[in-house]
Amino acid sequence: GVEDEAKQIALQALREGRRKAVVIVPANSLGDRNLATFAQTFRQQGGTLFEYRYSANTDFGELTRKALQIDQSESRVKAIQQLIGPLEAQPAARNDIDMIFAVAQPEQARQLKPNLNFYYAANLPLYTTSSVFSGENSAQNADLSQTRFLTLPWYFSKSEEKAALEASGEKNPNFARLNALG
Repeated sequence: GVEDEAKQIALQALREGRRKAVVIVPANSLGDRNLATFAQTFRQQGGTLFEYRYSANTDFGELTRKALQIDQSESRVKAIQQLIGPLEAQPAARNDIDMIFAVAQPEQARQLKPNLNFYYAANLPLYTTSSVFSGENSAQNADLSQTRFLTLPWYFSKSEEKAALEASGEKNPNFARLNALG
């Protein structure tokens, strides 16, 4: 279930030395369940987190700006410029986090990584649940590159069994996970 994925992601991030996370979840029961499990597991091992929620009409560019505290950085740059005059300065993403955990559907997740890159956080690892991957290796998923998510090895297998099942079956990505079970 969703709780299992959230727990596994927290444990993996902790194994990798991550201790300060921004968590981005939908403002619904699915988000609540993921957040509760991730937070419990993460905090038990000494991790801290900052939570952000989104709804169906959320602008992910603005959400990313807020989560990375870009607006605060821009304010600091303006304040310094007012004190000492014009200077070349670029806002920076917050430096008190070392990862982002997001629960999102593919369309939403494809907006996150490009926004992280745009807002000076290209090196910040993005962990997500399996819901970000539709099961199709399409060009659309290029924006998910370098996103860490749980999924079945089946999706990336090149076995003869997989090719035969895909050739004989329906090409509905909603059922692709079931192909791995035979």
